This record gives sequence, structure tokens and C-alpha cells, in this order.
Amino acid sequence: MPSESERMQRRISNLKLARVLQPAETSILNLKSSLRFLRDNCPSLDEFADFLYKPEFLPLINLAVVLHKDEKRKATSDPYMKHILLTTYYVYKQIEKEKLTDSQKRAIIGASLVHDYIEIRQKKDIKYKDNELHEKLSSIGIDKLEANEIFLMVRFDTPPPKPDDMSGYKRKNAKREDFEKIMNITANDVFENYQATFSFISASEISLEDAEMMSRYIKEIKIADMAAILKETYEDMLTGKDGNNDVSLNELRPLSERIEVFQDRLEILKLRFKRHRLLSQMKLDLGYLLLMLTYSNKKQTS
Repeated sequence: MPSESERMQRRISNLKLARVLQPAETSILNLKSSLRFLRDNCPSLDEFADFLYKPEFLPLINLAVVLHKDEKRKATSDPYMKHILLTTYYVYKQIEKEKLTDSQKRAIIGASLVHDYIEIRQKKDIKYKDNELHEKLSSIGIDKLEANEIFLMVRFDTPPPKPDDMSGYKRKNAKREDFEKIMNITANDVFENYQATFSFISASEISLEDAEMMSRYIKEIKIADMAAILKETYEDMLTGKDGNNDVSLNELRPLSERIEVFQDRLEILKLRFKRHRLLSQMKLDLGYLLLMLTYSNKKQTS
């Protein structure tokens, strides 16, 4: 078991590798903007970091850092791990409230840490093999059942790729349908998909309890992902790094189109999860986006 000082050194090394700390920085106290953002939006960040660097979770955070170390967010060129960590933090705060086994926690946190891997690979037009993520999880010694559960949750959360020339109207409707489908996933859907997916290998059976847990956290990870994107978009607009409403900026879709997608998803969530802990935060962030977009439009026309 690594000592506390070894875990701290590993944490700093990972932050450098993921570009969350500048390569020349030697201390967590010398913070880059993305780490300041995480500190501002994750009140329990230190406890969260301690949780991720426990021996049973360390291989998963190491894998996430390696998978995303060269990726950047489009609007700001900040390290993509900024988004991964904020999403996983929101999920971490949810599992604190529930009675889950250690194995279930590892599967949930693992799926959160790699939730975007398949989608990013597909968007880059890289020939993605369906079992590639599963192979990477197995290669770092993740328990076979947990690797199966992580892989399946991520695949459920990954929408079908959209063609680049799809119109904004069709893209918005497709995104709404994708999100609604994820929010309607049942334990039975998970159980049947697990059987079909892993019938070709000697896989451990999942229990109905695990299938229920997976169906809930497929939704929780997707909601956390949405909440993180909203928070990041709000921050980007506040700092003047986003806000182009007419044309794509930094390969992003026009802001007005993205806001409409957020509005559609929030309507779905308000119907299904009226008391979700992230709902109020998302309403506020979306309200700020709408106000800033209105102000930006008025400024352009004046």
C-alpha cells in the first residue's frame, strides 16, 4: 500500500501529466486556472482527491489520466481532465449518500472517469473497436466483473455519432432523443444487454441488484456530465472564451444551438427527477447563459 507521501507525489505527477498543473510547477499550491476552477466548484475537492488516490481506485484515475492526457477542451484549450474530474466529483457526491458495496463504487467511479472515452474516439474518426475500452480496463488489472460493468455503463452513455453535415434542427432533436433514451434505461435493459454483450467470454453474471445500480448510475453519470458542461460553458462565457452565437467557434456548435440542447434536457430532467440535487444548480447556470447570450446579441446589434 503506498504511503501518504507517495500518493501525494503520484497525485502531483498525474496533475502534471493531465496538464492540470503546468509542467514546471512543483506544488499543488501553485494553481493553474483549471485547477482553480475545480477548487471553486468542488467544495470537497481535497477529500475527493484522497478518495481517488486510495489503492483500490488508483489504477482507475491513472488510466483516465493516460487516456485523456493529450486532449483539450475546445473553447479554452484547457486540459480535458478538467471536465472528467468535475463530472466524477458530482458522481462521487451522490455515492456518498448511498449504501453501495466497494465493488459497486469502483464500477461507478471507473465509468465516470472514462465516460467520454468511446465518444471522443468516435468523433476523431478513429477506427474504434467495440471492446477497446474493455481491453484497457482489463490490462490494468481491474476485476473482470467491474471491467464489464464499467464498459457497459460507458457504452450505454455514449450516443450514436452524428454526421458533421447534420442540420442544427436535426442534431438538436437527435440529441434530445439520445438523452431521453438514456433517462429511460431500466435494470432489465441493462441485464439483457449484459448477457448479449458478454456471452462470447466467460463473464461473471451480474445480479439484479447490480443491474439496478447500473441503470441508475448510467443516468447519474449522464446528468453529472450535463451539469459539468453547463458549469464549464458558463465559466467560458464569463471569461469571454465562448459566446459566438452565429458561427461555430473553436469547432464548437453555435452557442444558441447548445443552449437549446440544454433546455431540452432540463425539461426532461424536471419531469423525471424533480428533486435531483443538481437540478437547481443547472437551472441557475442555464439562466445565466441565457442572460449573457441576450446581452451578447444586443451588443452585436447595437
